Amino acid sequence: MSRPAKTTSRTSARTSIRKLSDTSKLGLFKDIVVRIVATFLASALATIGAGSIIGLDVWLSALLGGLLAVAKVVEKLSLALLDDGKITRKEINSIFSQVVRLKNAEELEGKK
Repeated sequence: MSRPAKTTSRTSARTSIRKLSDTSKLGLFKDIVVRIVATFLASALATIGAGSIIGLDVWLSALLGGLLAVAKVVEKLSLALLDDGKITRKEINSIFSQVVRLKNAEELEGKK
């Protein structure tokens, strides 16, 4: 006989985290943190080659590239928060798309 699966508090907690509203504060916070980590990783990986050209260790060039990108994002988020005391989903999307565009523009200028 198969037994019905028990719903544990851990399972229900995971389900409730996944179902966070896009406008809830916790949902916005989770989105920002995940996107900051992704920004760090993308920028860190992009700068490893440049750091090796000038003789920096791989971990140091990755750390510097990632921290610089995160600093840009945090600065823009702080300015948006200072503007009216709240951050909307639209502002978050705009900030992260600006950082991506800046990075793409820098790469295109370097290729010319």
